[in-house]
Amino acid sequence: MKLKDALAVLPVEIDWTDALAEGDSIQTASWAVAPAEDGGLVVDSHEKTDTVATAVISGGIEGVMYRLTNTVVTALGYADSRSISVRIGATRAEVS
Repeated sequence: MKLKDALAVLPVEIDWTDALAEGDSIQTASWAVAPAEDGGLVVDSHEKTDTVATAVISGGIEGVMYRLTNTVVTALGYADSRSISVRIGATRAEVS
């Protein structure tokens, strides 16, 4: 699980190296957020290399746990998905 402040804009990546067959690479990568809601977690942008899919995420409602799912299709035609749980909450240290 990843803890994210609602105001933070952060990259999140999934390394698919160990899941790819020898000689295979990521052909396409897409990202989805659940639950999808107004003011919720958003994928601002995404990119991929041959082995890593990256999304830049922002927003979210305090106290809500989101599931960020990355689905890839490989050059050899295989498809797979992996998810990351992202909880929105304060991540800053309080100073007294």
